[in-house]
Amino acid sequence: MDSTAEVKSILITGCSTGIGLHLARGLKDKGYRVFASARQEADVEKLEAEGFESLLLDLSSSESINCAVKDLFQKTECVYALIHNGAYGQAGALEDISRAAILDALKSIDLVVVFDEDTPADIVKMLVPDVLAKGGDYTPDTIVGADTVIENGGEVKVIPFRPGQNTSSIVEKIIKL
Repeated sequence: MDSTAEVKSILITGCSTGIGLHLARGLKDKGYRVFASARQEADVEKLEAEGFESLLLDLSSSESINCAVKDLFQKTECVYALIHNGAYGQAGALEDISRAAILDALKSIDLVVVFDEDTPADIVKMLVPDVLAKGGDYTPDTIVGADTVIENGGEVKVIPFRPGQNTSSIVEKIIKL
């Protein structure tokens, strides 16, 4: 089934633009087998044209998640890492954020995730990645899905958070894992 079993497979959500796309490119350049996902068919086609194995994945739809996971495991037997990039967060109360900052942030949103559930625990349980990573404002015991990953022999990584650093630096740190 997986003719490239020796190459570590990574699923990245939200790869149509921004940090997801840059992560996908960087990890592919490092030799990983990257499954780049997007919620729009046109974006999936663009990713495929760029040489990625791509999945149609809308994280707000349980049916889409199930189809993408089934498709993924038809192509690979093992997922080394899941990089869940298909969401956006803004710290602070909306009233305290300027209109310009909100509009600027909206221009770069790749995907707004509305889960049927409160957390991404179900997708982590379906994929059982070998590595689950979150930003440094988390601890391993507060990362949803960490127990599933650890119980199955995987690792939970906390990427150091440094306020004020640009996303390019964050991408480089993740690629070096």
